[in-house]
Amino acid sequence: MNITERRPLHPGQLFLEGVLKPIDMTLTEAAKRLGVTRQSMDNLVHGRVDLSFEMAMRIALATGTSPESWYNGQLRLNIWRMKYEKKPLHVTKIA
Repeated sequence: MNITERRPLHPGQLFLEGVLKPIDMTLTEAAKRLGVTRQSMDNLVHGRVDLSFEMAMRIALATGTSPESWYNGQLRLNIWRMKYEKKPLHVTKIA
């Protein structure tokens, strides 16, 4: 996995821009189809919450994609946050 200095897009934003907007689907309709609340969908697409593995599964099943592709996006973002937004971890080299 290649993590660059450029902040990866949140997977919720990718879902909004790459899936919902092109088919003119509202957040309310997407939430109904995924079996989640409108509020949880809103929080996801606006990056207020991380993508859970369960939500990755729901999106994958609804879109015919893989849960790994969605969850890897969250993993990339989490690693980027640790490298560039958080205080560095202080560890002692083992080997």
